[in-house]
Amino acid sequence: MSDFGNDEKLDAEEQLSSSNAATTAFTAEEEEDDEGLLTKGYDVIIIGTGITQSITACALSLAGKKVLHCDGNDFYGDLDASFNLQDMIGYFEGLQKQTRDIEEDDIQRNGNASVNGPSLDRKQSSDTERNIKLHPHLSSAGLRVLSMTPTLRVNEDIDTVYGPGLITDIKSRQYTKTVTIRLSKFRATLYQVVPNLDRLFCLDLSPKLILNHGDAVQGLISSGVCNYIEFKGVLGLNVVMNGNICEVPSNKSDVFKCNYITNIEKRKLMRLLGVVRDYGTAKYTSFPITEEEDDNLSVVTSLNERQLNAGRALHRPQNKSVNNKQIDDIEHYLDKQFSEYLINCHKLPQSLISLVQYALAMDHGSNISTKLAISNTYQYLNSLGKFHIDTGYLQSMYGTGEFSSSFCRSAAVHGATYLLRRRASSVVLDDDHKVIKGIMLQPDPDGYGCKNEKFIKCSNLVISSNCDLPECDESSSSTKNKISRKIVILGNYGVPEQRHLTILPPGTVGNNSPIHVLHLDSHVCVAPTGYMVLHFVTNTDCDEDGSLLKRAYQFVKSRLYKSAEELWQVTFTLNLASPAISPASGPSNMFYATGIESMLLDGHFKLSQTIFEQIVDDGKAFLVRDKDVFFHNPEDDEEDEDAELRKALELVGVEK
Repeated sequence: MSDFGNDEKLDAEEQLSSSNAATTAFTAEEEEDDEGLLTKGYDVIIIGTGITQSITACALSLAGKKVLHCDGNDFYGDLDASFNLQDMIGYFEGLQKQTRDIEEDDIQRNGNASVNGPSLDRKQSSDTERNIKLHPHLSSAGLRVLSMTPTLRVNEDIDTVYGPGLITDIKSRQYTKTVTIRLSKFRATLYQVVPNLDRLFCLDLSPKLILNHGDAVQGLISSGVCNYIEFKGVLGLNVVMNGNICEVPSNKSDVFKCNYITNIEKRKLMRLLGVVRDYGTAKYTSFPITEEEDDNLSVVTSLNERQLNAGRALHRPQNKSVNNKQIDDIEHYLDKQFSEYLINCHKLPQSLISLVQYALAMDHGSNISTKLAISNTYQYLNSLGKFHIDTGYLQSMYGTGEFSSSFCRSAAVHGATYLLRRRASSVVLDDDHKVIKGIMLQPDPDGYGCKNEKFIKCSNLVISSNCDLPECDESSSSTKNKISRKIVILGNYGVPEQRHLTILPPGTVGNNSPIHVLHLDSHVCVAPTGYMVLHFVTNTDCDEDGSLLKRAYQFVKSRLYKSAEELWQVTFTLNLASPAISPASGPSNMFYATGIESMLLDGHFKLSQTIFEQIVDDGKAFLVRDKDVFFHNPEDDEEDEDAELRKALELVGVEK
């Protein structure tokens, strides 16, 4: 949840799993220091609790690896976290202060610039080791706040239409706050419409959706993490066509009911989707072959006939045979732009190209390859109809932060050790700088644990590319891919249940890349009743002042929420840095949790699986629990407590 109300439960599970893991999942000979950390080190140390790192920690713990997962923040999720409104404001105000401090440090440091530059501090710690300092703020170093609704506080100066004044009192009512301001000549009372329900908001730093039938759902089920999270289906998928927000059809009936495309265009669209189905079935789907089916393969003349034999639903009308030329066309254009394939092979108009390329294929740029677009479109089509949902997407209840905290909870239950507010200050390499030996862990900020930096040994290190070793220099930010995001809270929006995704194709509001708008309200527990949250996301390097997303917001509001009232907003950018040291030339045991541009969570699972397979080389399955690894069931504790209570009652002669 946004305020991480289950942290006490999670901490208890972590402590219990940490105390039992050394004697059950691993060996009884593991020695621990005074903080409970393994003195002989860990198989894997993971820095940051973003979604990718959390999934990786869970998968490695399920496979029986010794995992230390640390984060300098006091919350789970890192840049994928969810906050209530009060905490979100505090988070961004802290970032604004952090940015000012960094700018002041840069000014001071530029006067005494070192040979190695301002962002990388390497020091020889011995003849055989080398410490590479990490950025003090790790992945948030690439996050920049462009604008945010100001927050009013008592005893703060404020400029009003009547001149400068001082806030002397703030009184909260059910839905409003009365702010009293003392001016130089007379007293005035201003009203600020800000809800007094701050903790009922769950605001995502990185909003995510998952496909109904994809890698994310499979991983959630196989790992058991699905038991920790609740979902609701996305009600509608919209795309802007000819200046209007139009609903993307989800079935044949919807296609032929569309009044914004002609009958000829409808047939072209259905033909394209049929070809994508055929190609995807042939390339991405495997069905079990029974002996009877194997004997009849010679008479199978169409792809979906094979599915009918296997008891699956009919995907193509009248069981039409496959057009081999259309399949060959896809093969020919695999490495070319998808738009080129749509124009040359299907003669689609620009309006339909926008619908297919940006709504179905989920292109986040403007030059997606045909190979990736066909794969994405097939996955979306294959997700339609699952869970009785009109679209192919699921939305998590209580925000995206639930994914990180849930996977961390599962990892802790299966033996992983967690350290919050304990950041890694540096990475220690061997003398050849080809292998990471471990990390230097900062002292306990509360003073209860280690009071000095501590070396923790590891065999492998997983780190976010945004907080990569030398990748903190703002001067190189132009080479990074930037994501711009805007969060808006609306009140009195006056429309039915909102759980939709709207896509603004390039050119809609002067944008070069598509803008994704996620509409969420109280039905997914991210806002109180009567309020809703809009998330705007786009990839861009030309929105330095937030004006692009402001135009996008005005476009959507003018068409869907004319009477709604804007209560709060924040606009910020995030650098998605590529690894500063390539895996080929960098340390062989360091793996990067790179930033994911897509709003789909499935990409995080694919990246986590890639990291997992590089670390685990004994053939163990990804996100599948090893039966030989200790698994703690809280119900066992209750049974043990009942048994002990019965024994105690018997000793004192009391009948239960």
